[in-house]
Amino acid sequence: AELLKEWLKVDCMQGAWAEFMRDCATKSPNESVVDPGKGTITEAARSAIDLLGNTKYLVYHPDKTAWTVNDHHVRFIVIVVQVNLLRRLWSQGDWSQKKLEICRAVYELLCYLKISCFTVEDLGSSS
Repeated sequence: AELLKEWLKVDCMQGAWAEFMRDCATKSPNESVVDPGKGTITEAARSAIDLLGNTKYLVYHPDKTAWTVNDHHVRFIVIVVQVNLLRRLWSQGDWSQKKLEICRAVYELLCYLKISCFTVEDLGSSS
């Protein structure tokens, strides 16, 4: 539990979560609470990460005008996985062998965050 709390405090996690809340949860509160299909979302995230030419979810400031709630879920997973691969939380070998498992774990993390609505302050005050 402590390792999870520490991971949630990392800036990339907080940044991805803040972006999700700002761009999805506040604009579509009823829809963003519902968890979209795990299989669909995690497969889309895996594909986006593997297809380097696909910049829809990878660009710094994507145009989200026509994005669906599903797109925001995929973006969260893609950002978290990409940054953690760069930080070597997972090796390229881990990614090669466990792509969907990693995406599913990050999906579950997003579901957890949506349920609990943890923030940096909440995590800091619980210690």
